[in-house]
Amino acid sequence: MNIEKRREELAKLSLDELADRAASDLTLSTNPAYRVYEIEFLRRQTLSQQEMAEAAKDNTESQQEMEQAAKDTAKFTQRNALYMLWSVIVLAIASVANLTVQIYYHLP
Repeated sequence: MNIEKRREELAKLSLDELADRAASDLTLSTNPAYRVYEIEFLRRQTLSQQEMAEAAKDNTESQQEMEQAAKDTAKFTQRNALYMLWSVIVLAIASVANLTVQIYYHLP
């Protein structure tokens, strides 16, 4: 069996099955084909590390988006509070004006 076909065969195995197969091969120390097992383990380890790096990158991007959303929320909350303050001030002025008109027209 050539090495390429063997590697393809090993790629289909689970990690546990691959380890069991490598452990059960009695001629590992003298068989150059053992490198196929090592290469397959290294390939899977590299793939796992790449997936972890990608997940870490996605996590970082998500955290940055959440930080920006928190900043935007704070800014909009502050702006909303300012609008509410101005509406209360306008309401107070209107109430004072209404009271003044009521007093003016109802005094003898």
